Amino acid sequence: MELRIDIPDIESIPFIKMDEDKPILISNNSSGKTYRITNLKIPKEEGIYFLYDREYCLLYIGQSENLLSRISTHRGKDDFFYVKFFITNFTKRVRIAVEQLLIDKYKPKNQLFTTQNVRAYT
Repeated sequence: MELRIDIPDIESIPFIKMDEDKPILISNNSSGKTYRITNLKIPKEEGIYFLYDREYCLLYIGQSENLLSRISTHRGKDDFFYVKFFITNFTKRVRIAVEQLLIDKYKPKNQLFTTQNVRAYT
């Protein structure tokens, strides 16, 4: 039985700038439009996230049952400036598989895990 999963194109997901108190959506890099939305919060839902540096270079791709909690653990440790995410309703096993497909496709700069060393823990 084949499982089909729709994964959004990460280029279509807007960037969220991380500041001291709360994230602010500042631009959609693909369209060049700039937005300012205050009180935007990263949800406490499960999903897949992408961390970027100041030059919009992809640093890291991760998955979590709680995006807000997981992304906040990166603050102070990793030099990321922007974040993108999408909400999922996948099982943990499927989220990990999707995360690995995205890592293999986009090859983030600071990614520690590859498909080979993650397969052992799934």
